Amino acid sequence: PLFCGADRRVYSSRCEARCNRVEPLALEQCVRAPVVCRVDDDCIRTGCDGSVCAAEPVEACPDLTDDAACRVRGDTCSCVENRCQFSLTRESAECIGAER
Repeated sequence: PLFCGADRRVYSSRCEARCNRVEPLALEQCVRAPVVCRVDDDCIRTGCDGSVCAAEPVEACPDLTDDAACRVRGDTCSCVENRCQFSLTRESAECIGAER
C-alpha cells in the first residue's frame, strides 16, 4: 500500500517515508477519500491522473515520490484486506528497480 508522509507527500512504503525522515501516516490522511471496501469493484482509480485508489471519486493530487509514481503507473486498484489500494505488479516493480 501507499503511505502519506507527515510532509503530505505519498510514499510507496513506510520504510521509504522513514528513510526520508518523515513519519508515515495512512494514505487517507493525504487524500481524504473513503478507502473501505468489500470487493475489487468497490475501488476506482481517481484523483489527478488516476493517482488515488479509493471507494469514490476525489479531486486529490498527491505529491508522489518516484517509487510511489511507479506503483500508481503500473499497479491495479483493488480491495485488499478491506482497503482500496494499489497492488504491486511486475511492471511497477521493474519501474521501481529502474529508478534506483
